[in-house]
Order: sequence, then structure tokens, then C-alpha cells
Amino acid sequence: TADGSPEVKPDGDQPVPEAPEDDMDMDSSTEGEHLECPSFFPCFAKAAGEESESAMLVLLSSASFCSLEEVKTPPEEVPLWEFPELICVRLLLGSIPLTEEEVLLVRRVRHVNRCSTEGPLLTLSEERPEMALYTMVAMDISRHVDDRRFAIQVLRRDAAKWSAAFRLLRESWTGPIAVAHAPLLGVDKHWCYAMQVLTAGHHGQKLRYALSCEGYGSASRVEQLSAAQAKESKHFEALTARMVSTAWRPCDLLRLLAVFPFLRNDSEKFHAFWTRRLRDKLLPAFGRPTREELAKVRKRQEELWPPPPPK
Repeated sequence: TADGSPEVKPDGDQPVPEAPEDDMDMDSSTEGEHLECPSFFPCFAKAAGEESESAMLVLLSSASFCSLEEVKTPPEEVPLWEFPELICVRLLLGSIPLTEEEVLLVRRVRHVNRCSTEGPLLTLSEERPEMALYTMVAMDISRHVDDRRFAIQVLRRDAAKWSAAFRLLRESWTGPIAVAHAPLLGVDKHWCYAMQVLTAGHHGQKLRYALSCEGYGSASRVEQLSAAQAKESKHFEALTARMVSTAWRPCDLLRLLAVFPFLRNDSEKFHAFWTRRLRDKLLPAFGRPTREELAKVRKRQEELWPPPPPK
């Protein structure tokens, strides 16, 4: 289970609880405090290749794990079920879905086949002849498509789940972990990359990062990055290298996500804001958010939530 509290959404006149003072801290003497650039791959099948025995999967929602439907399954959810081992786990867990505070850990399951997806349908492509055992964690993230994804409460909830997932994987596997852009509609790639890099850095783990939003299918293995993916990987490498060279810590990147809605220029996107903070030599501490900036952000959290409906 994740060690953070579940997300609380304001409803009507319900006030937004004030975030604790240490809400954005991920400091611990027993955890890593460095960021590391992942290795980039064109697809999840390539990322979860010979050098990785652990993988992290992002669910549509916490309630979707044991909720299988035949044709009505949203296309964005289908790629998860390409791993039939997780469907088999349903026999053990029954029909009870994951709770808001839980992540799912499956240790040393055999990857028995490769499937392709078309809409809500799965097609068997081939059986895997070699022995392939994986340890996997499945978890859900917040699905806000507006600035609420940057609210301290939401960041704390998602970071706690990702942190719990990496901690569980580290107990079974010390090598690199295969991850991907969350294959869900409305999830910002830079937000997703930042969250996975900072929580992996917090636990001192190396990532094999798939630059694909096509999900977790393994039938179509692509060997080389496309031109667009190569450009994207260089961009992520530049951002991460700049943070590493200026001693950014995981907690600094988490704070950057929190201050973005309040310190951006007009309609500036997060990736542009992130780049500007790293390049602006006039900012103190190499662009890391200051305590003063974060203190002001804490007092303005209610601005991220829509106003209550009129009575």
C-alpha cells in the first residue's frame, strides 16, 4: 500500500485542507537524494528487454484492476491486459478492486505470450519460447486534466504511490526498471516523466524509459527510436543533465511541479516553465523553488479547484 493519504476533492462548500509544512519534502537519511537520467527506448517491449526483470504499469483507475469488460473496455485501458499474468491474479484476488491507498505487486510471474491490440481486442501474436519472469507493480494516478494535477494534495498522493511501487520493486530486483509514458488520455508527458524520475531517484533506481504512449504491448518490438522520439529523448536528457549538474534533488523537482501553476508566464506550458527555470541564471539556487515560493503556493491551493456550483 502507498504510505500517503488518499486524494481529497473539494465538493460544493467543502474547504480544501491546508497542506502540511513538510508536504513537499522527500528527504530521508535511508533513501537516495540524487536524480539520474534514464535510458530511453522506442517501446515498452524494448524497455522491458533482457536487462530488466521489473516493470511498472499505470492503471486507468484504482477500481479498474479487477473490472474486466468484453467490448466496452476503453481503448486506453486495453494495453494493460496484454500481460495475461495480471488477469490470472484475479483468480486470487476475486472481484475486489484496488483501494485508493493500494498498489498491486506481482512477483516472478512468467510472461507466456506476446499480444497485439486493436481497439478493445487482444490478438495472440506468439508464445514466448524462453523463460521470462517478471516482477510488476500496477498502480493508478490522478486523472485531472487541468491544473489540479499540480495541487500539493494530488502530487503528494501520486508521489506516495509511485514511491511505494518503486520501494516494493527494489525489494525484489536491484536492476533497472521498465516504465513508460502513462498510456492514458490527458496525461502530460513531462508531468509523467518528472514524477517517475523523481520517485525513482528518491529510491536510487535506474529506469529504462519507453517513449511511447501505446501501452504495454510486446508484439511489435521496435528497435530504434523514431526521429520524434530521438528529439524527445535529447530534450529529457538535457533537462535531467542540467538538474544533475546543479545538484537538484528529487524533492526539488516535486516542488517545481507544485509552484508551476502560480509562477508560470501567462499560458506557459510545464515543459517550457521547467526549461526556463533551469536556464535562467538570475534565479537563485539554479532555479530550484525556494522556501518562500513554496510558502506562497501553500496559501493559494484553493485557486486550483473549480468554484462550487451555485445554489
